[in-house]
Amino acid sequence: FDERNMGERLAVRNLFTDLREQGQVGGGQAPYGDKDRQAFANSLDRILTRLKTLGA
Repeated sequence: FDERNMGERLAVRNLFTDLREQGQVGGGQAPYGDKDRQAFANSLDRILTRLKTLGA
């Protein structure tokens, strides 16, 4: 951020704050559930195991 774009950034921030408060814009994605966490853990484990066998 710098002096040239600070006003624009603040305007966008304020706009989205107002839209969220009015219910016009959602708060983002739903949190990860147990299935998502397990899928991530399994994928990470496979990657780490593969790297270990390759000697990385």
